[in-house]
Amino acid sequence: MRSATIILVLLSSILASASPTPALPETASGNDGPEIAKRGASVVHFRRGGSRSTTAHGALTNVHLAQMERARIRWKWRSTVKGRSSKVAQVAHKVGSNIFFKRNAREMVRPFDIKEKRDGSQGTDPMISDWEGFDNSYSGKISVGTPYQETTVQFDTGSSDLVLPASSCASCIGPLFDPSKSSTFEDSEIPYSITYEDDSGASGVLVTDRVAVAGLEVPQQTFAAVSSETEGFADPYAGILGLGFLPNAASNSTPFFANLVEAGSLFSNVFSFYMTRGGVEGSELCLGCVNSGKFTGVGFYPVVTFTDDGRPFDWDIQSTGMSYEGPPHNTSRRHKAWKSEGFLATIDSGTTFIYVSKKIAKALYDQIPNSRAASEDWGEGSYAFPCDSVGDIGTISFGFGNEQYAIDPRDFNAGPESDGSEYCVGGIFGDDLWEGIAILGDAFMKNWYSVFEYTTPAIGFAKAI
Repeated sequence: MRSATIILVLLSSILASASPTPALPETASGNDGPEIAKRGASVVHFRRGGSRSTTAHGALTNVHLAQMERARIRWKWRSTVKGRSSKVAQVAHKVGSNIFFKRNAREMVRPFDIKEKRDGSQGTDPMISDWEGFDNSYSGKISVGTPYQETTVQFDTGSSDLVLPASSCASCIGPLFDPSKSSTFEDSEIPYSITYEDDSGASGVLVTDRVAVAGLEVPQQTFAAVSSETEGFADPYAGILGLGFLPNAASNSTPFFANLVEAGSLFSNVFSFYMTRGGVEGSELCLGCVNSGKFTGVGFYPVVTFTDDGRPFDWDIQSTGMSYEGPPHNTSRRHKAWKSEGFLATIDSGTTFIYVSKKIAKALYDQIPNSRAASEDWGEGSYAFPCDSVGDIGTISFGFGNEQYAIDPRDFNAGPESDGSEYCVGGIFGDDLWEGIAILGDAFMKNWYSVFEYTTPAIGFAKAI
């Protein structure tokens, strides 16, 4: 069995024709579906969609969406935090220990650097990258059943289950999956439900059917077929495809990417994200590959494990802490360099913003000129700063090993505190549900090409270009 294969999902904004096309060494026709790559690569493009209330600062203005995200991540991480809490303290402050290491990305994934494998072609499909227009979710089409039915999912490194809306769900966002039209559908009659802190949620049953993403198929994938959900539960995408590990699967079923790995379907057991912002074309999720045309230099850091058998819960890596450095021209004592204590960082493509402890969040905003607590609507642990200072906010970075990884000030701005407000809410929030753990969402990932290695779990960051 080969230790790796590919599938590239190019998350492009609108112009599909400008995207690279990788090689397809070997294909086989699926039953009533598109050609299935045994070992190869496929490209799936996405575009921006939906609408939003725009501002002069071009950022999110819908407080309700931010409230929904916080409620959802609290639910998503509650069970895994309990499973990890006894060991978080053991690793949260191991700064300078041998928990850090780097590896050469080219050696790890040399067989399938997509930039070097462009001599084949494959059909493409439109993708969507939108959460009220704020580059908040990265989603695309998947094919389910026999014959294939298409629906959309968010690609989420912070969860492990595949959750899809079924045709019996009157309140779900389409496209809906109709089990009665699939000859390979199997119903386990095992119930599945999710309820978030804001009382939104979904319920259904666990089922099994054929699932493919851009031509890479799992013949019998277990997933949750949702028959009921509250308004806005999965908006704007229909479902969620978790890219996490089995111990974090609420369904206790092997995740989609893990099934590809176990079946030997991949030449390289990695996936990688390249996220653009502001509707710029070229974002991509590369399953089974990297694209060296999108980055320069990679440092890899091992995923921390918490289970007795050494398997990870989530994509957790040790951080030396968050740091802030004021603008060079600002000599005020209050705005000198600052650095937090170390913590465990969860890299989560399914989360828009960044979440740290309330203690660290307060210390950060204490460094930022004229910042203050945000209005109650944004929740405790939220802060605001003058909108006209966003371009001169200073440098906020996260440390891994001996390197610092900064975020762009544009990704720090969550938008005006309210309509017409001169204060903007910071994209780093304080929350103490997960002591010793920080969640780094798309606001971080848009700045760094991120590579997730599955076989020997590790995460690599490279400067996105």
